[in-house]
Amino acid sequence: MKLKKEIKPHDKKPRFYGLAYVDYERDISITYPIPLNRIVSFIRKIYHWFIFEFNYQSIIDKKTNKAYSDGIKYGKALTNAEIIIIKRKIDRLQLKVKEK
Repeated sequence: MKLKKEIKPHDKKPRFYGLAYVDYERDISITYPIPLNRIVSFIRKIYHWFIFEFNYQSIIDKKTNKAYSDGIKYGKALTNAEIIIIKRKIDRLQLKVKEK
C-alpha cells in the first residue's frame, strides 16, 4: 500500500491526507495521511537544515567549484600577463618617441 500521493496543481486533495511538502521541480504537492504528513515534513526540514548548515557538498560539487576557481585564477593570470605585455609595448613606444 502506497502512502505517498502526488497531487498536481488544481487537483483535489484526497480525504484525510495532508500536505507534507511541495516539489517545485515537478510542480506537484506531496501528501501523506494526516498524522504522517507532519513527521515527513519535519524529517525533510531537518535533512535540508543539516545539508545547508554544514555546507555538505557532493564530490561533483567540489570538483565543479575547484574547476571554476582554477578557471578564475587562470583568467586573472592571463589578464595580468597581458597587462604586463601591453605596458612593456607602451614603454617601448614612448622610448622610440623620445629618441626621435
